[in-house]
Amino acid sequence: MSITVSASGPAGFRTVVSALLSSLPRTFAAADPQQRGAVTIVDGAGEWVAAARLAISEGATGILVIEPCPVPSADVLALAEEAAVQRASVRLGRQWAGDPAVAALRAVPAPDGETTLIDSTAVTAAGEVLAHVLTAQVDLVRTVVGGDVRIESLIPVTDGYIASGRRRLGGESAPLLLTGARAAVGGPRAIVRELSHRGRRSVAVADGTIARASLARVGSDAGELALPPINETAYRVALRALGTDAAAGQPSTQDLASYAATLEVTAEWAGVLT
Repeated sequence: MSITVSASGPAGFRTVVSALLSSLPRTFAAADPQQRGAVTIVDGAGEWVAAARLAISEGATGILVIEPCPVPSADVLALAEEAAVQRASVRLGRQWAGDPAVAALRAVPAPDGETTLIDSTAVTAAGEVLAHVLTAQVDLVRTVVGGDVRIESLIPVTDGYIASGRRRLGGESAPLLLTGARAAVGGPRAIVRELSHRGRRSVAVADGTIARASLARVGSDAGELALPPINETAYRVALRALGTDAAAGQPSTQDLASYAATLEVTAEWAGVLT
């Protein structure tokens, strides 16, 4: 039996949801317009925390937020607490941090030796809010390399920014360099590289709605290996995870906890960017 799904957002967003559901016809089906589905897909560009809380109060047992925009971390943690009490699962569909290539790279051991540098470049469309880009980039970096990521300085430049900081993991402290820019051509894309004296690994992510658009690589003294591309999208992965949560009867709010931690990293610096 299919899991019924409702959408919360403007007409254009509902079209995206319809396309997503049509790609998973055996598991999910659109709910009757007059009824609330077991799962609600929320547009993260708006008041997504309030929309998610409303859906939970109306009986939804699963929430998928597509591309959540930055909000106060306390609001995200409050949503996580409410969802846990109501035994509702909340997943975030993030085209960078949620890209299946990121999960594939995390399954590969980090390079041998102490990490010497973590750097990331993010590019987005002209007119995009740079504070949102920084948040998505830090979210990606934290998901790829783990540990305690902190920004120590940020300099706005024309249509972009340069930020530096550190990633602490165990007893190790590695320098971190982030650059972000708006571009007139090409879609949103980002890359993260982790380097050590004896190896390296990287992931390049692009449009989360297109399967096989991203690539993960692992390198060592013996050469470089590209991991096989995955025929999946970030949004489908997140929606499938909700289905798994429902089947197992084990609601999850781990995406919210991770995103709240990202927001705590970027909150101090978001006001510097426009």
